[in-house]
This record gives sequence, structure tokens and C-alpha cells, in this order.
Amino acid sequence: MKVMLILWSDPRAYLATMFTAQMLSERGISVELIYRKPAPYLDVAGEVDLGCRTRLRPIGSGHMGWRAKLDFAIFLLTSIVLVVRDKPDAVIGYNRLGIAVAFLATRLRPKTTLIYHNFDFYIASRKMSGWLFQSLEQTGARHADLVIVPHPGRATVFKDEAKLDKEPVTVMNCYPLTTPKRTTGELQSLLDSKGLHFDRLVVRLGMIGPYHGIDATIRSVLEWKGNWGLILAGFPVEGTYLDEMQELVRNLDLGKKVVFLPSVPYGLWYDCLYSAHLGISLYEPFNVSHAYMGGTSQKLNNYFVAGIPSIVSNSPDFVNFVEHYGTSKLADPTDPHSIARAVNSLLCDPEEYATYCSNVRNAFKSEFNFERQFEPVLNKLLKESGN
Repeated sequence: MKVMLILWSDPRAYLATMFTAQMLSERGISVELIYRKPAPYLDVAGEVDLGCRTRLRPIGSGHMGWRAKLDFAIFLLTSIVLVVRDKPDAVIGYNRLGIAVAFLATRLRPKTTLIYHNFDFYIASRKMSGWLFQSLEQTGARHADLVIVPHPGRATVFKDEAKLDKEPVTVMNCYPLTTPKRTTGELQSLLDSKGLHFDRLVVRLGMIGPYHGIDATIRSVLEWKGNWGLILAGFPVEGTYLDEMQELVRNLDLGKKVVFLPSVPYGLWYDCLYSAHLGISLYEPFNVSHAYMGGTSQKLNNYFVAGIPSIVSNSPDFVNFVEHYGTSKLADPTDPHSIARAVNSLLCDPEEYATYCSNVRNAFKSEFNFERQFEPVLNKLLKESGN
């Protein structure tokens, strides 16, 4: 059996793409992954295991402007040629551009199983290209044999917007149960080099940009009750946001409490994760995706695999999630006082902290792991492909 994965991005940024390739490969399925190669300055993650049967086909080098359009044209033509030549049993298109390309490529092989796996909803821009790709996305989704979204709430929204005649399947962005604990000592060496020593570490992993409660989280450190450090690790968005946050830290005289790691290879990423005692996973009201993050946030699932509790937004979705699983404390993502109360509540009470850690481990083992999430999709894929 052959499966082709099509993603106009770096697959190392998407848990579900990486672990889909791994799981299919482990089942003896040949995988071809066509993706956009990142720009050299963003290509710091390092090697990841995508499965011994996975063949990588990077396109471009993260160019911008007209060269990005040329790279995308090559991406589209390469996908079409490979679908026609290699005759995959199934093609999975990720996000709007991935399903647009997968849909066009499979028109020449309409019997190929077509799957749309969406991670984020985007509002189409007023440019003609934005509306064109949104139309292709929705048309591709209607023709797909299976549509996958990361949250039931998003499934309801997308089904209505795309006018689907079948229910999307939910696959949350989780780690496998077999994920090894990876520690390298890099973070401790880095902190030692700066003369920093903390009794507890709070981490916020992921893209450093607006609408994620970062400003309020930094301000909350002023009210933390212990010798605790805040690590902010992840690529910054384009523009001046990182500079603004670093200036905020200087103005608040928090240089000995807050550490930015804007370029993080996987070794250091996991060292931060497994060295941490608490994670931050805050989303301000901004778009459809931010309204439905309970259980599927990649930040949250990083903390789940590490077995540590987290601070999450007090949105209705997260309120329901916390009431059911008891893995996190709620906070207003725009209110430093609210965030500080949540952090202090967990880190100042060893008994409560232990209870939350236990709840996190139980939730990961029972529900929020990739095997539990993806197995139904794999079974359906094998059945539809006659394997």
C-alpha cells in the first residue's frame, strides 16, 4: 500500500503529520511526503523520525515573494506527476493549500482515496488567490472520502461552511504513548551560563506572537511567589513582536526571571519540556481555532506527554475540558493577576500539584495519545483501500 502526504509547510511543526507518517510506516505502508522546505534560518529543528518507509520530497527553500509562487507551482506540478506516476492508494492533503493541491492532483486518478486533514481555519483574504484556495479547499473537502479536524467544535463550523454531506472525524494533536523522554542537559547548561538558578520552571512552548497571552504571562511573573523562572521557547512571528516582549522584560526588570529561546532545535525543545514543572497554553479570543483548543492544542499536548499540569484560557471550551479532565488551571489570558493566581495555586501547593500531575498522566494514557486518536482513521483507510 502507498500513501502520499501533501503539506505546504515544514512537517516537523505538525505533530499529527509526523506521527501519521511514523504509524503508516510502522504498519508496512510506503509513505511519500511532499512538503515545503523551510528557509535556512528557520531550519533549526534537526532530524526527526518520520518512519523508515517514508520518502521525503522537499520543495523550494522557504522563499518569499515571486519565488514562493514559483516554488508553489513546482509543488503543485510535482504532486500531480507523482500521483499519476506512483498511483498511491490514498492521498492526504493538509490544511488549505495541501488539500487544494491533493484535490487537483487526484482528479487524474479519481478512484484514489482522498483525505483532508485540517489543523487551522483561515479567513480568506480579499485577494483573488485567497478566495480561489478557499473555494478549492471546500470543494476538495466535499469530494474527500474523509475529512479530519482537530476538535469537535471546529468540525461543526467547517461542516457548515464547506456544506459537507458527511460528518468530519476528530483527531486531536497528540503524542504517541511510546514517546521517549528526552533530556540532554542543554537547558541547564544554558541557564548556568547566564547565572540563573530556579526552584521551578514554567515553560511556554510554541510560536512567539500576539493573541497567546504572552504579554500578560510576562507581567504575571511580578506576582509569582517563588524562585521560579519562565522559559519562552519558539520561533517569533515576523515583525517586531519579539523585540517588544524583550523590551517589556527589560522595563519590568525581569531579566533574571524570564528567558527567551527564539531558535530552538528539537534537543533543546524537549529538554525544556521535560525540565519543566508547569506549562502555559493561553489563547486570546481571535479566531475559530482559538475558540476550540481544549485537548487539541499542541502546546497542551506537549505538557501532557511530559506529565505536567498547565495554565489554560478561561474560554467556554477550556472550562468544559478542565471540568472533565482536571489537568489544568484556568486563567484570563489577558489578565496578569489571573495568570499569577493560577501559577501560585499550583506551585505553592504540593498536594494539589501532585493531583493535577496524576490527572494529566491519566488523560494522556486514556484519551490524548496518538494511537487512541488516529487508530480509527487508520482502520478506515485500510478498509477503503482494501488492505
